[in-house]
Amino acid sequence: MNLIRNLALVLGLCSALAFGGCDATVGGGLGGDATDDTTGGGTDAATGGDTATGGDTATGGGKKYKYVTIDGSPASEPDCKATNSPGPDIDAVGLFRKDAVGAWRLLGVGKPGTVVYKPGAKKLCEAENKKTDSTQVAGPVNGHVYITTKKSDTEYFGLSDGTVELQIGACSSATDDMTKCDGAGAVQEIKAGDQLAVYEVDTTYLASCDKTKQSCGPQTGLAEVGCKCLAEDYQVWVGSASGKVEVYLGKHTGTNQYIDVKIQ
Repeated sequence: MNLIRNLALVLGLCSALAFGGCDATVGGGLGGDATDDTTGGGTDAATGGDTATGGDTATGGGKKYKYVTIDGSPASEPDCKATNSPGPDIDAVGLFRKDAVGAWRLLGVGKPGTVVYKPGAKKLCEAENKKTDSTQVAGPVNGHVYITTKKSDTEYFGLSDGTVELQIGACSSATDDMTKCDGAGAVQEIKAGDQLAVYEVDTTYLASCDKTKQSCGPQTGLAEVGCKCLAEDYQVWVGSASGKVEVYLGKHTGTNQYIDVKIQ
């Protein structure tokens, strides 16, 4: 999807539709979005793309940002009969910064109450959507996929081809654990040199996450055996004001814990 259309989505110029999303519980014939447990989570640094506008983002100075936008629109239409895949399942967003000795520290996660969802122009395998609560993008890493226990999945959002915007809130209690940070504290500025982490329900959520092929993390074990947990595509921006997409941070697939905030 080209940048012009993405800008239109974020500015709310696309046609309004009902909530779209997906359900990562496709294993064992339960229906949803995940279809291929052989694909890895996209955990490498951000790839591709130029900034839309921006300004000086030199480390330690320049423009600062307060909004993250995630766009779930794919490059092409999914084959719903083959994949039952209406788009990415977004669990959480985190912000990290190096401290004085060079260690990465968690500054915060998506702040509850700041999430703004705008539906896309198309319904992607809409019949399979079960996770339509966009507020689940805020808060800690806690998206569960249940298969054998037959419970309903919890704490993640089926984004479909829409966009979701949010701010980052500090943890109420200092922690570097993404599963324990609530994001309820003060809004955090996003600066060049920081890293964003987007947790999309993929195979890194399985207890069998392969550390030789993927960057397993706090999400490991939140999905039960039988979840195919397809790694889905999405794009990321940061902006200085609500509704503005200023710096493009690339297209990603699945969970990516290392999205560099920089002009690419």
